[in-house]
Amino acid sequence: MSKRRSIPQQTADQVLVANRHCCCICNVTHKDVQIHHIDNDNSNNAPENLAVLCLDCHSKVTSDGGLGRSYSPGEVASYKTLWEERMRYELPTNRAGRGSSERVFGILRDTQDGETPLSALVVDALELAKTEKDERLIAFCNHELKGWRETHDEVEGRLPTYRMCACFVSRFRIDIEDGIWAGKAATVWKYIKDNKDRFTDFRLFMSCPIAELERISTEASLNDQAIIVVETPAQHAFPDSEMTGPVYFYLRQDDVRSVLGAIRVHLSDLLLAALHR
Repeated sequence: MSKRRSIPQQTADQVLVANRHCCCICNVTHKDVQIHHIDNDNSNNAPENLAVLCLDCHSKVTSDGGLGRSYSPGEVASYKTLWEERMRYELPTNRAGRGSSERVFGILRDTQDGETPLSALVVDALELAKTEKDERLIAFCNHELKGWRETHDEVEGRLPTYRMCACFVSRFRIDIEDGIWAGKAATVWKYIKDNKDRFTDFRLFMSCPIAELERISTEASLNDQAIIVVETPAQHAFPDSEMTGPVYFYLRQDDVRSVLGAIRVHLSDLLLAALHR
């Protein structure tokens, strides 16, 4: 059995870029991908032996197939060749040159690994966007960093749906740290769902700056319920109503994380688009 060696980062970047971070078999964009050794030799990290596959196609390649045929190494190699040829002819060379490309790849790599705070990556992306005069990326970074203001004067067209978050809204406040909830999110959510006269299903547009979004998500992990409570003046939340006083939005930490994940995906899309110009 050959000894597994990790794929050098430069080689991985080369292969991912040649495939535009997309599965060479199904060609479906925005899916998580892995790098597969075509000949099943994990020590053979030659670029021609590395194929970019999504998780679904990778499982079909590595499984025994059951009643269906799995992808053979020859098939995978052919898909890789066809896809990389298509990408070579469809996507123009980056006008900014190699130095700019490397900066984009660096931010993109950090965006994909999920370890660097997203707010920090948006700052890096803004610096790059201003250097390259990428207006779409500049507008995205500005809105994410300073927050999507309630007046939306600077927003052209519709507000981004990726900032919408499922929640409940109420004029009634729950003290989620109170011991009566036994430290369980399920207990709180059951109470909310059983009291529809007090709590209403809602979709909240998260207009706060991305650093604030990350902060409230992190803080929610510190309480056992992993629930976020957002208090805001009623007139601020519902400007067309005659309501006064505060209202409270109850959000799941997982739903806020989903919003952060969607922002991460959108940033990746804009960075990939920057490579095409």
